[in-house]
Amino acid sequence: MNDHPSDQTTQRVDGEESPVDALRSAARHFGEAKEYASNFVAAKLDATKVSIRRLVLMIGFLVVAGLCGAAVLITAAVLLTNGMATGLGTAFDPDKIWLGQIIVGGVIVIGVNVAVLLVIRKLTGASREKTVQKYEARHRQQRSEFGRDVTTAN
Repeated sequence: MNDHPSDQTTQRVDGEESPVDALRSAARHFGEAKEYASNFVAAKLDATKVSIRRLVLMIGFLVVAGLCGAAVLITAAVLLTNGMATGLGTAFDPDKIWLGQIIVGGVIVIGVNVAVLLVIRKLTGASREKTVQKYEARHRQQRSEFGRDVTTAN
């Protein structure tokens, strides 16, 4: 008979796995699970890196395309403005191209300023109107719930 305690813990009892063997098996499976989890995390990190790289490339492409489009529009605007100014300048006798340039430039500057002013007024007016409607609805709800609202409460 073997009296050593470590030999006794590795023996099977009624066909069951001994506690030491169960711990060894669990440790082996834990290492395997740890490796699989590490593989999963690494794959997810690589996929994220690829997505970020793709996003950066797309943003770069869009910036370049936007700059090209802006350059084309600016060139077209300059050519159009120059043509209008030259055409107006040749209407004077003798030709006064510089006067056509001043008139067309002034009209464009004034027109852009008026357009910006109108857009700002419209946006701030719509925002103010939305805010007023929000508080009016809130006051109606207060009157229906409490019989008065914050403006009439003492």
